[in-house]
Amino acid sequence: MRNSLSQPPKAARKPNSPILSFLLFLVIVLLAAAAVAGFRDGLLVVLTNFYGLNEQLPLLHTAASVLAVFAAFILVLIAEPYLRIGARRGLLLPRFLCFAIPLAVFAGVWYGLFLLLR
Repeated sequence: MRNSLSQPPKAARKPNSPILSFLLFLVIVLLAAAAVAGFRDGLLVVLTNFYGLNEQLPLLHTAASVLAVFAAFILVLIAEPYLRIGARRGLLLPRFLCFAIPLAVFAGVWYGLFLLLR
């Protein structure tokens, strides 16, 4: 007996190609790059507003930027096999949305802070 939670019934599956999986992976890479860029810009404005022009500001900004790039790199490394396996199982779109929505919200919040506080 098949576990009904792991895979949708055959009638509900949609055809998913590896090319579509790769294109959605590229969208995730672009969203991750936008999230890192928005975080860097927004963080600089937030740090400047709260701490002023301080000697530690470049160090804090650089350290946070390096951590953000590392986190985005790990996220992209995890996304590729997750989407590829999802394409085989017919779950490509829900798996893509699990990555795309939080990345878009994260980027939007930091760009919003950047525009609001600059």
